[in-house]
Amino acid sequence: MELLYYYFPWAVVGLAENRLTMALSSIIMDGESEKSAVERYVLGYLSFWHLASVEQTDESEGLNESLGKRARNKINSYVRSHPPMKSLPEFYLVLVGQHLDCVDADGLSEVYCV
Repeated sequence: MELLYYYFPWAVVGLAENRLTMALSSIIMDGESEKSAVERYVLGYLSFWHLASVEQTDESEGLNESLGKRARNKINSYVRSHPPMKSLPEFYLVLVGQHLDCVDADGLSEVYCV
């Protein structure tokens, strides 16, 4: 299984796509980029279930490379021990630099599967 990664200033999202999951294309609206679709999907999910209020930052701020790599490693570790089994795309989310109780001292949240 391969993970596709999308980096946002507020999070790192890993998407598991394999032959058992629907393609990412199933959530993309006409004229929308993959990255925009992933962001819309994840923010919509978090908002709908009242799981987190994400503080979005200016895209120009970017994501610290070291923090992004640690978030990606955290997702990889989680996926190895919890492989995806649903028929929908599996999104693994690590919030970065948010002012939430769920964020560890390293500035990363736990891995969320959405």
